[in-house]
Order: sequence, then structure tokens, then C-alpha cells
Amino acid sequence: MFGPDPKGLLKLIPRTVASLYRNCGSWSSSPIEGCGVDLYWQDVPDVFLTAEMSKVGFAGAFVSVLDLVKTRGRVRHVDTQDGGIEFRVLWT
Repeated sequence: MFGPDPKGLLKLIPRTVASLYRNCGSWSSSPIEGCGVDLYWQDVPDVFLTAEMSKVGFAGAFVSVLDLVKTRGRVRHVDTQDGGIEFRVLWT
């Protein structure tokens, strides 16, 4: 009942990724009603936007967060109209 919470860990992603990938855009997060978080990556360098495996790799890292807290879920990613990427993390 009081175990690790995916939402608590995922809200740290923007700060964590920004410190690992400096000068590679900006990150923000927004909770989804219920069990989910939207992670937004804005001002994404072209090399990440054009390489599908980069997006899949980031999505996989976010799935690993769910695995860490023993929570089943999924991640999808979509390119946004403003040149960013949105990762939607949902769990049950």
C-alpha cells in the first residue's frame, strides 16, 4: 500500500534527463487523471527526431521505471506539432 509510486519517480524524469542530455531541449511533465504521466520533450535536436530508435529507447527507459516499482503499464510516444515529442506513460 505504501510502496514506491510510479508518478513520484516519473515526475523526476525532466530534471534527470535534462542533466544527462545537456543542451538537448527541455523537459516537462504533467500528471494524467488516474494513473499516468505525460512527459514532454521540447526543442528536440533533429538527430533524435529523425531516429525512431532514439524515441523507442527513451520509451523503454520509462517502462523500466514502471518495472522498478513493480507496476504494469505502457508507454507511447508521438511527435508534437511544435517539433517536440510527447511520451504518455500509463499504468494499472
